[in-house]
Amino acid sequence: MGTGDVAAWYAARDAGQIVNYGVSVGHIPARMKVLGDPGTGLLPAGIGGSGTASDAQMAAMEAILREGLAQGAVAMGFGSAYTPGAPMSEIERMFKVAAEGGVSAHIHMRGGLQGLHETIAAAAATGAALHIVHVNSSADSAIEAFLAAIKAARDAGQDVTTGSVSLRRGHDGDSVGAVRRLAVVAGCAIRTAPARVDGRAPDARLVRARRAPLAERSSSTGDPRSRRAPPSRARWR
Repeated sequence: MGTGDVAAWYAARDAGQIVNYGVSVGHIPARMKVLGDPGTGLLPAGIGGSGTASDAQMAAMEAILREGLAQGAVAMGFGSAYTPGAPMSEIERMFKVAAEGGVSAHIHMRGGLQGLHETIAAAAATGAALHIVHVNSSADSAIEAFLAAIKAARDAGQDVTTGSVSLRRGHDGDSVGAVRRLAVVAGCAIRTAPARVDGRAPDARLVRARRAPLAERSSSTGDPRSRRAPPSRARWR
């Protein structure tokens, strides 16, 4: 769902990584900071999730997200499922920042099938590339309708993708297989993130080369096989 401090996230990995890496800047931590949420973890503990933001507060969120992109964030993360106080108009406003920055918006969405239609419409209105995170968790028994809606958006020319995740505990062990079979029928491309050994779901995003800070993009080069991936000019999609 994204970090609230992109520069610090990269600084913590300056010693080197085995694979290329990147991080998204998060709407949730930006919202928590602006609204003064008391939480110290990934998710809001109070007003950051339930509060209604003023126009000035949304402008402050936009500024935080733009700063994260300037620091090299490769995408923008959202969790509307965890911010019921944020209307779709706020999400759409932040989608516009993602579109202007040329990055995709990855969302843990709310509201079932109606919420999916609203999320797709918000992305379409801004031109943002959209990724629906953990479609099997969000859709539950409505998975066929979810995939059909995503396919319809893609057929209309919209950049919409999705992914599934399998959990070793609490989920049907064949849920990912079922999603894959339905995706083939629906004509949707889908990627699956494996479960961790401890049963917790990992981030479903694909590992991509980190996105360079704006000042570096025009001249960055390097060997992608190195332990610390060089900045990449490729858009993250």
